[in-house]
Amino acid sequence: MAAAMETEQVGVEIFESASSHGSTEPIGGDSKPEPFYVERHSWSQMRKLLADTRKYHGYMMAKAPHSFTFVKRNDPDSPHSDRMYYLGMSMSGENRENTLFYSEIPKNINRGAVLMLSWKPLLDTFQATPDYGMYSREEELLRERKRIGTVGISAFDYHAKSGTFLFQAGSAIYTVRDGGTRGFTKQPLQPQLLESSCPNIRMDPTICPADPSWIAFVHSNDLWVANIESGEERRLTFVHKDMVGVEEDSRSAGVASFVLQEEFDRYTGYWWCPRNESTPSGGQILRVLYEENDESEVGNNSCDIPNAGDSQDRFI
Repeated sequence: MAAAMETEQVGVEIFESASSHGSTEPIGGDSKPEPFYVERHSWSQMRKLLADTRKYHGYMMAKAPHSFTFVKRNDPDSPHSDRMYYLGMSMSGENRENTLFYSEIPKNINRGAVLMLSWKPLLDTFQATPDYGMYSREEELLRERKRIGTVGISAFDYHAKSGTFLFQAGSAIYTVRDGGTRGFTKQPLQPQLLESSCPNIRMDPTICPADPSWIAFVHSNDLWVANIESGEERRLTFVHKDMVGVEEDSRSAGVASFVLQEEFDRYTGYWWCPRNESTPSGGQILRVLYEENDESEVGNNSCDIPNAGDSQDRFI
């Protein structure tokens, strides 16, 4: 059925105009319904139209700023009371990637007038997606569940006391500092790439609230931590075996289950303890609460895609 429809010639369907329905008497003599034309498409054309439509809608939605974070400015000489960080797309149209912006909120505001805030880029010339459209399988699934149609930075974490930003861009993780003890910048900043020995993509990076030099992330369905200053990396969980099939390797740690992501909009599966514990030797203990899932009892179904070669969509 699908193959037969795929080879169908593109044509035009002719319909009666909507204005002719419900009218029993001709107006101004004999009138004929005005036809309107609807173009018929093949399955491949319909898929392209759907993809282009979603891309356009995602582009339009990204123009609006989102993910706001307010930071108090404790500077008595500054005319601004707060700095507001957010994600958005440049209004100039030069770069269509989501990136970080900030706006200054003045101390004295005329409540009877509309306050217009200017957008200022926090990051210097920075391409968050070097390989446009090249995403790992994990990224593709997460973007689908979050309904993300844009490219660039989709989320960030911020530690106010140290002024540390952490965000994922493409297949890499970056950090940049603004605020905290370093003060607030007036010029765009260059983010620092956090190098890693992990062979696969690192997902869902977050900053430890008790010690911002430590971050956590998920790599190959296991939970890891890394130190920003020293570059040290540690694997905390060992539930995943790096096997090909879900049937043989069904466990994950630090990853929210599919139901929680799809139905409850929760996309993280671990949480830092906000406080640390000092040890007699002068060290510290940092704690992480994480979720562990086992999908070995969940059935798998496969769905063939017309004209997609050997590829299949698997539903768990």
